[in-house]
Amino acid sequence: MVEEVEWFSNRSGNPLGAVAKGHGVAGWNYAILKRDRKGDFRVRKVMSNFFNLKAAKTDLVLSMAGIEKIDSPNRGSAGFRLPSMPAELRV
Repeated sequence: MVEEVEWFSNRSGNPLGAVAKGHGVAGWNYAILKRDRKGDFRVRKVMSNFFNLKAAKTDLVLSMAGIEKIDSPNRGSAGFRLPSMPAELRV
């Protein structure tokens, strides 16, 4: 990843994901972070080779929602705030 373009965080402001632009045509990437038992951030998932920001951002948000659901099945609602998304996703 060369330059971070957008960050996503939970309600307390902890960073959870970032979209970045790398080199090349399919240079859009993202990373999802998660706190370890000590409270330090560790990389949970990295994806690359997206052709545009919208595709990377959409995949990031869907991955974050899926990870949140897996990590806390009894918590109820997601622990992070999703950006407003259109009713129909076009990638």
